[in-house]
Amino acid sequence: MNARFHHRVCSVLLTGGLALAVPLAARAGGPEHHATDKTDPSDAQILGVADAANTGEIGQANVALAKARRDSVKQFAQLMVKDHTAAKDKGRAVARDLGLTPAPSGLSNGVQKDGNDATAQLGKATPDSFDRTYMQLQVRLHEKVLKTLDDLIPKADAQQIKTLLTDMRGHVEHHLTVARTTLSSLEK
Repeated sequence: MNARFHHRVCSVLLTGGLALAVPLAARAGGPEHHATDKTDPSDAQILGVADAANTGEIGQANVALAKARRDSVKQFAQLMVKDHTAAKDKGRAVARDLGLTPAPSGLSNGVQKDGNDATAQLGKATPDSFDRTYMQLQVRLHEKVLKTLDDLIPKADAQQIKTLLTDMRGHVEHHLTVARTTLSSLEK
């Protein structure tokens, strides 16, 4: 197995469920691709992934603000709306500055699907299970986004995008810590 293929396969495995949305042949540079085809996402596609992640988090948080019972869960949801709205706005500003439009890709479609699935799951949660369901989803989704950001940061060409993703990563890591703590407090 050549080193490039091995690296691509490892990248797919490390990015978890989100990377499954990207066709394996495209990630691995399968035989139907020419050697000159670019298999890494473009900067516009990377911005599309960030935009999809932020949009999903905002949508889920808005559901939580309407349905959550515990103050700690509502506070977490408010943090999600605030931070992910700021990140979404910052991402769109970077896109404008670079003359790019966030573009869809297999990866951004996977992130969007995960967000839509989480929102649907929240819609089905009973009032008694809603807070725990929301926080469990937030832990799982923030873990996936963290892995995805770790994969995308070195693939970004523009320094502004690398900086944006690195900043987002710090916030997502913080969100994951708060989500785990909040979930733990619900289980007591």
